Amino acid sequence: MPKIQKIQQDIKMIGFDNDNTLTNQLEPQVVALEEMTTELEDLSGKSTKEIRGSIARVFEKHGTTDYHRVVQEMDCFSSMSEQVRDELVEIGKSIFKKVRDQHRPSYEGIPDVLKALDEAGIKSFVFSNAPIYQVLRRIKRTQLGHHFKLVLGLRDEIAEVFPKLVKVQKALGQFSGKYEWRVVETPKPKANLAEMLGVTQEFVRDHVAFVGDSYSSDMGLAAHNGCVGFHALYGSVDPWIRHKLRRFSTDAMEAQYQENGESKKAIAEKGVIYELNRPSDLLRYLGIVKSK
Repeated sequence: MPKIQKIQQDIKMIGFDNDNTLTNQLEPQVVALEEMTTELEDLSGKSTKEIRGSIARVFEKHGTTDYHRVVQEMDCFSSMSEQVRDELVEIGKSIFKKVRDQHRPSYEGIPDVLKALDEAGIKSFVFSNAPIYQVLRRIKRTQLGHHFKLVLGLRDEIAEVFPKLVKVQKALGQFSGKYEWRVVETPKPKANLAEMLGVTQEFVRDHVAFVGDSYSSDMGLAAHNGCVGFHALYGSVDPWIRHKLRRFSTDAMEAQYQENGESKKAIAEKGVIYELNRPSDLLRYLGIVKSK
């Protein structure tokens, strides 16, 4: 493995994608869907094919496999009584959460990296193409929210009422966010980092970096904004997990995890991109930890 050298840029702010960069999001989701399907098949008498098809239709309707109310909207139980449907929904949600939470909330090394960035005076933020409500819930599960100054995510139907939900959650002592969060209208890779961060384009170019697992989306964002990109190779999704996801989604939905848009070559030619085989490599590139 080649020795990592400190980069020349004076990085003062670092953005992170969330899914498969800070957290291993896809694998726990797929494993949880598999186990939930098995349990619901035994309880409801519906076949695995019917249940998977029902989940796929929900994802298709909302245009994402990252939809938070998939269990509530499954149509394969529509002929059953309301009471039975409600019971199956609660069981399904409980199984999904239990299995998902058995997985590590963040990649090994991420908490140490974020702590080191704090100590070095480098500000961290999160920018995800997932709906803002999902992003905030996932960051809360990692217990890493105190490291971030800003959290950015896309609009969804919950975004309109989320400020009211936060008020209620604060009153109940259930919301511990200490960071600013905002809805972003333009997704990666075309989003304007200077505008979102409230800095100049020159500052972004000279002092901002972005870390993410997707070359087209995350490294494309860095190239589009003229800043440094760190490609999180450690977050690459196992092909077998992608194969399993297709059991619950259509080709169009599964394609969100494929590399689309500008070619990797085109992005690499106009961007300054470094590869991270593990989270701690970021610190070595920044000169916070010496290369070994």
